[in-house]
Amino acid sequence: MAAATSASQNKMTWSDARALGVFMWAKSLDIMKTQMEVVARNEYMANDARDPVACSLFYFVLGKHKLVHGLWRQASWHREQQPMLKFLNNDFTQARWRTAANKNAYALLSKRRFEYAAAFFLLAGSLRDAVQVCLRNLDDFQLAVALARIYEGGDDGPIFRMILETKVIPDAFRTG
Repeated sequence: MAAATSASQNKMTWSDARALGVFMWAKSLDIMKTQMEVVARNEYMANDARDPVACSLFYFVLGKHKLVHGLWRQASWHREQQPMLKFLNNDFTQARWRTAANKNAYALLSKRRFEYAAAFFLLAGSLRDAVQVCLRNLDDFQLAVALARIYEGGDDGPIFRMILETKVIPDAFRTG
């Protein structure tokens, strides 16, 4: 993992992680979580704006909703700050707020904000929908694999197996 980190000059973003296949070959859940946190932090720091939208998907898969809420508090320049602060203040273990997060995810899909839509599906606790966005809309099976492996806690989850059976293995046979 140290070689992957140094290959990206210690500023690994998602595009770096995807290029290196980090979440395809990492074995330990702890390593995957640590790397996802590095990716989230670097996505947030990638430009001068420090946009919480850029890192929400990565932090939500780690269950760090409060951290994202804190980042939104700092984003006074962002036009979505106030509605997001109010929305993230809710308890997403309640069905009412999970439904609201799902509705927001579908609204974001219609606006073609796919990564952010996947983030809202994770906020709603809907890994399957987040993975489908990654596969269908973002055409990024590695992101889908990373989300599934971290969210499900390893390689034995049903969503991870679905990704392998419906996307990874058929693509491998098709492309050799």
